[in-house]
Amino acid sequence: MIRNLWFYFIICFTNLVAAQEHVSQEFFFQDEHCVITYEEDYPEHIENAAPFYLSCPNKALSTFISYGQGLFTVSYPKTSQVRVETGGDRNELEVTYTKNDHAWRISEIFIYRREGPDPDLPIVECRKLVDFPLDYPVMNFFDALLSDSECKTTFHIERSLDEIITCLEEQSTSGRTSSACSSFKPNYESTKRYIAYLEKYPMSAETIQQYTQMAVWLLGYELHNEAILVAANIVNYDANAAYGYFVLGRGYEALGDSAKASENYQRFVELAQSQGIDIPADIFPSDKSVLNRQGL
Repeated sequence: MIRNLWFYFIICFTNLVAAQEHVSQEFFFQDEHCVITYEEDYPEHIENAAPFYLSCPNKALSTFISYGQGLFTVSYPKTSQVRVETGGDRNELEVTYTKNDHAWRISEIFIYRREGPDPDLPIVECRKLVDFPLDYPVMNFFDALLSDSECKTTFHIERSLDEIITCLEEQSTSGRTSSACSSFKPNYESTKRYIAYLEKYPMSAETIQQYTQMAVWLLGYELHNEAILVAANIVNYDANAAYGYFVLGRGYEALGDSAKASENYQRFVELAQSQGIDIPADIFPSDKSVLNRQGL
């Protein structure tokens, strides 16, 4: 009974001060009395190793835990698996060790990262099944995993839409950003960010003008996919929003899609003529009859 209680025992401890020469946390694992220790003289030649050592009678499981200092948790969901979590306020790394054919290997990596400084508080979560030897330097795989398409990025929008627009304008006019605004690139280069804006502040009669400003700013920054996303939502809400079609035309033209560019330019010309909006001289729809009908 006591052993079963130990079976799913979770050990948590925070950064250990240098004054502690030898600190240990003990647990039972598969009838073995294992110890995780803080090693002041850990081998520096082991890349990205932390000064913590997992020691068990089963030496195949004993290893220096890769990744930096912070909060460590070791848990045991079943006898053939060990999960080690480490990290601080902004980054967490979870490595799962699994016993296959009597050999321990790294079977899964999970990364949780708070990107920053960024006022929209993006959080990146990546989980990947792997098959690495026990001594594989997990941190070597960190950046590759973060760039994986399987990663999920979520934003937590706390700024008002006016504040968001102000940051875009500030970057354009001064080339600088205040502490309330994130640095422009690469932070603003993500369609997921603008999806989060639209979810937080849905397109409406009250917000369409702000989103139109946003789309035009993004176009000027050559963030064409992001500009297209915002502009598409504008024209979906209001089919007579001329500047939405203008941004779509410019965006698709920059991406090399001449057919979509021409289609949106034609719609812009039709609306611009009826609304008294100036038409840039370089816009010539492929269907010249549109211009002829407008008397242009």
